[in-house]
Amino acid sequence: MEAPLTRVCKKCGEEKPLEEFNKNEKCKYGRTYECLVCCRERKRESFRKWCKANPEKVKERKRKWSKANVEKENERKRKWLEANPEKARESCCKWCKANPEKVKEIKRKWREANPEKEKERKRKWREANPEKVNERYLKWREANPEKVIRKYILAYFRRKGIQFQSLPEELIEYKMLQLKLNYKIKDHETS
Repeated sequence: MEAPLTRVCKKCGEEKPLEEFNKNEKCKYGRTYECLVCCRERKRESFRKWCKANPEKVKERKRKWSKANVEKENERKRKWLEANPEKARESCCKWCKANPEKVKEIKRKWREANPEKEKERKRKWREANPEKVNERYLKWREANPEKVIRKYILAYFRRKGIQFQSLPEELIEYKMLQLKLNYKIKDHETS
């Protein structure tokens, strides 16, 4: 008996040439009963089920593949980012909100590694936001009156040409009390 040139797929029911069926010596005519397309789809579905049942193994496989194929992975990510800028931004924002400590640590490391860039970034921000800078400074002054006075004393001694480190602590405390008293008197006179 001669083998026919076509066969009907048991899954999709379509008649297709024998070349569109996998080879299998145990089956009739040496070909499977399922066409290549249906076989691929069955395997894909089986793999999807396996992935859902084994998320940790899937993660591990992806991690290993990414480690072994760094360039391909970077290229894949780059293409995705170019094609999906909105999704990328949204995903990044979501991750940042979910991992504030990690974000803080990443930023700290970047600032340590790039002090000049950080200095320049801060300078540009201060130039662009002078009212915010002033507002922050005023809030800081209100919250830290001791530090403000100490800063003023340091400037006072620097102007006089006196080394601050060589001064006794009592003299600094005395000068701080004197300034506090002056501030209280001015406040009392204005009210």
